[in-house]
Amino acid sequence: MNLLSSLQRSILVFSLIIIFLILVFMMHKLIKRELIKSKETKMLSLNTVITFKQFKQLITYRINQGENATFSLMMLTIDRFDQIRDNALETTVTDYMQAFGQILEYTLPLGAKLTQLAERDNFLVYLPEHTDEASIQTVAERFQVISQKPIELSSGIKIQKSLSMGFITYPKQADMFETLIDQLYKTLYTVK
Repeated sequence: MNLLSSLQRSILVFSLIIIFLILVFMMHKLIKRELIKSKETKMLSLNTVITFKQFKQLITYRINQGENATFSLMMLTIDRFDQIRDNALETTVTDYMQAFGQILEYTLPLGAKLTQLAERDNFLVYLPEHTDEASIQTVAERFQVISQKPIELSSGIKIQKSLSMGFITYPKQADMFETLIDQLYKTLYTVK
């Protein structure tokens, strides 16, 4: 009888260990799934204007989604920005860039993200739903319309601007973030 109860205790302990391991495994899977869902929610609900680091994380995240990821990137540059930068006070240039950034933000289509590059006159735009030529052309036309209106600064100064734009679609034209950016620069400066 003692032998049987010892065997029963061993089976009970072993069963409890197995149940514990199964629960740990299930919790691990659940937590992993929730982290992935949380990351996706965070990436897709970022503010419209984001830092370059966040922009790179978003694009890398979308690229890692594989075949399901299709999007376009647009690079905008302010033409003749060096004339503004070289002939105006730094506060005027800063006011101009802030006003221009706000105009860009208000012009973005739903779901789009905007970031400014290290070169102050260059901006990147992520367009999640615009991958066909007609849709991209519509976005480009919206930006051309806003570029034709002068920016009036708080000091009362009006500055006329024009934009050059380049587009690239993922996965058709590149497969990595750095390649996308390189292609955008080439496209943009071919246009200029």
